[in-house]
Amino acid sequence: MGRCRETKIPFDSELNLINFLVSQDIIGKWLLEGLPNDELSKQNGIIISASSRFPMMIDPQNQAWTWIIKRETGTLPKSQWITNLNDKYLKDKVSNCIEGGNACLIENIENEMDPMLDPVLEKLYVQVGRNKKLKLGDSDLEWDDNFRL
Repeated sequence: MGRCRETKIPFDSELNLINFLVSQDIIGKWLLEGLPNDELSKQNGIIISASSRFPMMIDPQNQAWTWIIKRETGTLPKSQWITNLNDKYLKDKVSNCIEGGNACLIENIENEMDPMLDPVLEKLYVQVGRNKKLKLGDSDLEWDDNFRL
């Protein structure tokens, strides 16, 4: 703030970064969905909602898991969008979520991610006309921008 004063750049010393980045309506919605009402959880909510990358959450108390489940329930039955790296239907579930523009939650990731998911994590889709295509394993998928991981 001192540098702003020196250079006479207008600023607000009461700036709240959370309120600057997200409205109280959205925070209220998050709280109704089960997000804890503390500053760190709100900051994490902003990162999860606004980041251009897919978040990896370390969640020992299952607070983020609970919030994500409540937030995404209703899009698909849980068995179709919640999976883990050992699930024999992992590729199918991820593919369906990508093409349907739904959320996909991969639980209990330990030390390494399945390399098959690298194109998804890196968003390595190719623009073909108005469509986006992603190669996942041996499949070419239509990428829906509403997909969340």
